[in-house]
Amino acid sequence: MRKGDGKSQWTSVQALWVDKADHLWALGLFSAEGRSGVRLPPKLVEFDLSTNRVIRQYDFKGVVSTKD
Repeated sequence: MRKGDGKSQWTSVQALWVDKADHLWALGLFSAEGRSGVRLPPKLVEFDLSTNRVIRQYDFKGVVSTKD
């Protein structure tokens, strides 16, 4: 996720958990930067807690929730 593209601005985190590999998983909603009220599709993001870096990001593109 890059700064300034809206993909790193969390609107609401729905779930957090840490797995056996010490990776943090976050499921949440994001908002597009500069566009109040505009939501991007839900995402599942995996972070490596030892390096504080994003390992993977899964975009659901509306499959998980309705557009509104």
